[in-house]
Amino acid sequence: MVLVETGIGILAWAIARSLRLSRVETGALILVSAFGMSTMLGYPLISQTFSGDLQAMQEAVFTSEFGVGFLLFIFGPLIAMYFGGSSVDNKIILRSAGGFMISPVFISLVLGVAFSFISIPQTNEAYLMVNRILDLIAQANTLMVALAVGLMIELKVTGRYLLFLALAVVLKLLLKPVLTFLMIENTQFTEMMKEIIIIETAMPSAILGAVFAKQYNCNPELVSTTVVVTLIVCVFTVPALFIFLF
Repeated sequence: MVLVETGIGILAWAIARSLRLSRVETGALILVSAFGMSTMLGYPLISQTFSGDLQAMQEAVFTSEFGVGFLLFIFGPLIAMYFGGSSVDNKIILRSAGGFMISPVFISLVLGVAFSFISIPQTNEAYLMVNRILDLIAQANTLMVALAVGLMIELKVTGRYLLFLALAVVLKLLLKPVLTFLMIENTQFTEMMKEIIIIETAMPSAILGAVFAKQYNCNPELVSTTVVVTLIVCVFTVPALFIFLF
């Protein structure tokens, strides 16, 4: 996933340069094309697709956090600062990397790995209570994501941005998962692992990209609009990809 994200980012930059897009539009295209919503939307989709399969979720978390999350927290602010016209501040990059280390998903990943080495009787009352609480939270996750997605939908599509939006849809929702599939098709990955990777690479543009764009003045309105457009379009592209690829 790291190689594909890097490649898509470079391709987005090359296309933007060839079309003579502005500096901020170039940065915006890289942000919306390279990084996806693998955690916020990918996890709920995978949990519903592989219902009750703990191994599927484990593989999804490891793939997403180390294949997408860390790169987004490091290069997201860097891209937004550079193309937004702000001076590149090493302290901000380090702070963003630190933010990844204290993000809830990464902390949960570390705690999960740590507790896997501890032998706890599954008949223990405290264990059963904590397990039930976590199970209820997990079941509510899909609903909370649906609510969050509903609240963020606000389309502001103008004619001058149609080409940009079309490029973002093709790069992020079609080309990225197809390239990923070609890279993993003849590997030793299981069929389930391949499907998980394709789901995560086929997710819409990352919301954090819009956050970084706003923070460093890298055309935040365009990035936000693209996030919403890719979110809507992925409803059709994800099933289509699975029909044609699998």
